[in-house]
This record gives sequence, structure tokens and C-alpha cells, in this order.
Amino acid sequence: MEVVTSAIHKIIEDEKRKLVIHIIESMKNKLGLDNLCILALSEYMADEDILICALNSGLRKYEAFLRYPMTREFALKLISLDPYAVEHIITNQSEFADDEEIILAAASFSGCLGLASSRLKNDRQFVLSFAKSSHYLDVKYVPHFANDKELILESDFCVVESIPDELRNDVDFWNKLVEKNSEYIYSYQCLCDNNTLINALIKLQDRVIMTKRITPTILCKMLQKDGMMLKHIKNNMRTPEMIGIAISQNKEAVQFV
Repeated sequence: MEVVTSAIHKIIEDEKRKLVIHIIESMKNKLGLDNLCILALSEYMADEDILICALNSGLRKYEAFLRYPMTREFALKLISLDPYAVEHIITNQSEFADDEEIILAAASFSGCLGLASSRLKNDRQFVLSFAKSSHYLDVKYVPHFANDKELILESDFCVVESIPDELRNDVDFWNKLVEKNSEYIYSYQCLCDNNTLINALIKLQDRVIMTKRITPTILCKMLQKDGMMLKHIKNNMRTPEMIGIAISQNKEAVQFV
């Protein structure tokens, strides 16, 4: 009889759990979802499937319902839904700081490189893999490689403020950065050669802006290469000389006067 009763209770509990999951899924991104999830998770504290379901449905304030130790598989699932969760995970389970897959899975949260173990931070291949996964590198988290030109050049973008002054004043190095990614012209510290700047400006198109280094002279040289770029130079940045150069280079540029 006890066996039958136990089996019945299990069936009821399984059906109840399925119903909870179904209700949470039906409330996806709706008003009241948070309150519903809090009630459900209060009862099913250690139920990883219900927590994942709640996160998929839009729950964001979930930290209080995380239980440690958690499995590596669950940690990866959680990070795939919210990369910022890696901070809570590593704070509570420090062994994950030395797990390459965990850190790389959270690479869209660039700050997670700072949470990695010393071993990983000093592993050049790992740092490069992280930079490629993140599309963003901040060398303040890996000071051992702060002067590594090749590593910085191989990453999609590096936080300029963290690049050492020695490199920030290296003209050849900075020209290479701008050639790789035109966005660097917004914050470069040394004067790149005009051709590098002009090519970068043409690539930026409607995002051309005046900075301390992008002078009217440089803009004129840009228009000598492509008069149609006049379209992207705001009226308050234009000079009669620029307009004349643009039209001389391409008569079609007159439409932007």
C-alpha cells in the first residue's frame, strides 16, 4: 500500500511540476511573470529545469534562487541565457574561474575576463580566444599582455584607455589599428599618416565626426579622393574650400550643397 501511495504522490507531483512549467511558459514576457516565478521557485528551490524555464520566459532577478554547488552543465546553460550570471557563479564556485569553457561562454560580458584564474589570464592562446569570442579586449585584465602588439592587433577591438602610453604613442602601431578597425580613429592618441585617416573616414561614411585630430585639412584630402563624402560632413563642419573640392572631384556632389 505504501508503495502505491508513494507512486501516486510522485505522479501528482510530476503533473504539478509540468503544470508549473506550462504556466510559466504561457506567461512569457507578460506582466506578473516575476511574481509567478518567485512563487514557483520558492517551492521548487533546487529545480534547475524550472529556473531555466523562468529565465527563458523573461525572469531576470533570479540570483536568490541559485543553489550551490551547481553542476558545470547547469552553469553553462545559465550563462548561455545570461552571460552576466558568470559573476554570481564564480563568486560562489571559484573553481569555475579556471574553466576555459565557462569563461569563453560568457565572453559577450567582456568583464568576465577579469574573473578568470591567473593561469588563464597568463595563457596567451586563451586570452586570444577570449578576445575573438568577445570581439572586445580590455588589457587591464591581462597586464601581462598589455604591451603585446600582435595580440591587440589580432583582437577585433581593444579598449584604448587600457593600452599603455608606450603603444598609444607608437604611430606605426596605431596606423595598423586604424587600418584594421576604423573605429579607432575616435580615440587615437598619435597623429596617423593622412592616408590611413582618410581611408578610415571614407569607411565610416555617415559616422564621420570632427575630433581634435580630424582637421579641415584632412577632410579636404578625404574629399579629393571621394567628393560624394560631402554628404556625410555636417553643415557646421563644411568650408567653401571643401565644397569646391568635392564638386571638382565628383560633379554629383553638388546635390549635397
